[in-house]
Amino acid sequence: MPAEYAPLAIRTKAAALATASNWIFTFLVVEITPVSIASIQWRTYIYFSVFNFCFIPLIYFFYPETQNLSLEQIDKLFTGDKVMLHWTQSMGSIGDAANRSGLRGAQFSKSADETSEKARVEHTVV
Repeated sequence: MPAEYAPLAIRTKAAALATASNWIFTFLVVEITPVSIASIQWRTYIYFSVFNFCFIPLIYFFYPETQNLSLEQIDKLFTGDKVMLHWTQSMGSIGDAANRSGLRGAQFSKSADETSEKARVEHTVV
């Protein structure tokens, strides 16, 4: 499971585990592939494709949908006894977090505009 999907309480541990497993499996593939190609030649790619196709249903059925969700909302998917695979209306509106961040973004852009205006005035004075 990608670390971004993990609950907030264990996200750093999940990131460490994801990184370690990535390096271990990369090492495994690098060590096995030359031996496999020497032994069974082009058929090596068949078992790589079989492994990849086995992951399609796993990802489809067991990974939650996180499109347009904030990190806080993703964390909410994992809160409770059971992991929610889809956002439900009882959990709130998906747009709630987007609207809040949009307001904050407007505040930041306002201060950025003021800063750029101040810099332009100082530049023309000098």
